[in-house]
Amino acid sequence: MARLESRVAIVLGGGQFPGEDLGNGRAMSLLFAREGAAVVVADKNAASAEETCSMIREAGGQALAVEADVSREADCKEVIERCIDIHGHLDVLVNNVGIMGPDDCVEALSEDAWDRIFDVNLKSVFFACKYAIPFMAETKRGSIINISSLAAIAPAAGAASKVSKAGVNALT
Repeated sequence: MARLESRVAIVLGGGQFPGEDLGNGRAMSLLFAREGAAVVVADKNAASAEETCSMIREAGGQALAVEADVSREADCKEVIERCIDIHGHLDVLVNNVGIMGPDDCVEALSEDAWDRIFDVNLKSVFFACKYAIPFMAETKRGSIINISSLAAIAPAAGAASKVSKAGVNALT
């Protein structure tokens, strides 16, 4: 029996940036499906989310692609509620979305860039947890995996990225 048989996982940021490498979101989505989970792949890029789901289905897994801008509370709420409506429960939530820029040192960083990075990197985690936790508490089970960055704890360029990922650690 697979470790995640009969489980349901949501992977926010489960699509893929262009390129040859396998990104974290897609890799986790594929792994969860291989271990037996039904996977809800949410991504701002609907085509990329669907590509991940196609890979899961081709391997015999169950997947649903959902287009979502996780910097918007309504989109996070919709992903969680849609998962519950379709599957009846939620066992794993992965907050995998993050952006690095446009970022700069404090004295050169614009307020708009700061806000955008915080909206994507930190508010998205807050929004998703806000709507997932009540379902998990009701069933008395579930795991939330928040992806941060080494930049949160080590020297790194880019003030907003570093501080927002440190905020993810603190929220977790």
